Amino acid sequence: MYTPPHIEPPARLPGVLATLRDMRRNALSVLPNAAYQEEIVSGTMGPRRWHLVQGPEAMKRIFLDNVENYPKSSVMVRMLRPAAGNSLMTASGDDWRWQRRAIGPVFASRNMGHLAPMMVEAAEIAAARIAARLPTDRAKGVWPTSMTRPVT
Repeated sequence: MYTPPHIEPPARLPGVLATLRDMRRNALSVLPNAAYQEEIVSGTMGPRRWHLVQGPEAMKRIFLDNVENYPKSSVMVRMLRPAAGNSLMTASGDDWRWQRRAIGPVFASRNMGHLAPMMVEAAEIAAARIAARLPTDRAKGVWPTSMTRPVT
């Protein structure tokens, strides 16, 4: 029977150095079990406090309605910028507002039906790429950017 790949959340996070090491391999591997069950999860890593927000209302408040009160941390920006570039995930202030206004209409509900086939195609291509690496049991180096639509 096929068992899809999954991550077993740690019962308790290891120390700071072990967490950083594990994050380099797979950032999802250090998420506590609560991250899969609760809308807002907070914790500490060494002297730093972190928050993971997944609830739709909280995300709307943080990322849209009240964005100025929730600055992106320099650590998060340094982690995401190599993969995400200067995107909504890493931009802030006027740059973020400009990008948000520019991309907003693309993801309006009236357009999602047109985007769905491209998203399915990208997911299938990424799944095939990952499956091709599974015989070695090392689906390593597969980034979310591998699912972006080629620009032609």
